[in-house]
Amino acid sequence: MLWRLLYNSDFGLFNLSIAKLGEIFHLPLKGPNWLTDEAWAKPALMIMTVWGSVGGYNMILYLAALQGVPKDLYEAAQIDGANSWQKFWNVTWPQISPTTFFIATMSIIGGFQSGFDPAFVMTGGGPNGSTTTIIYYLFNNAFQWHQMGYAAAIAWVLFLIIFLFTLVKWKVFGKVVYYY
Repeated sequence: MLWRLLYNSDFGLFNLSIAKLGEIFHLPLKGPNWLTDEAWAKPALMIMTVWGSVGGYNMILYLAALQGVPKDLYEAAQIDGANSWQKFWNVTWPQISPTTFFIATMSIIGGFQSGFDPAFVMTGGGPNGSTTTIIYYLFNNAFQWHQMGYAAAIAWVLFLIIFLFTLVKWKVFGKVVYYY
């Protein structure tokens, strides 16, 4: 609901900020109708989702991975004359690569499964279906239009797509992951 206020075309913070920048630079700037314009509704939801996913869970995982890197490896790199970039590239990155692989895989899976909450709360899938995601479409088929069989088929197709993406990612990037 906070984001609906931020995106409000009349008094939302984003449009007021754009108008204020226009006043400062003497330009006739006017913010878009974020949630009612087909061209801006999907980017508005994407901005909100990216804002919500930065930090949090992934940063905790990276912090744990960084704390698990043995100090002896940094000391050995220091003795060998490595600079900061070389320590990162040759010590830190290989040691945290399993965490990076996990986060990337889970983000891809989450990307396919996300979008229901913003689409349902902020736009209802509109305008003209421009913010309808796979999950929102599945929900509508199951609970709005009572087509459970079709919704189940969508769920299975979504599962297969996610499985194939994960399998390809594992085959392509799994060889890069270093296990110690």
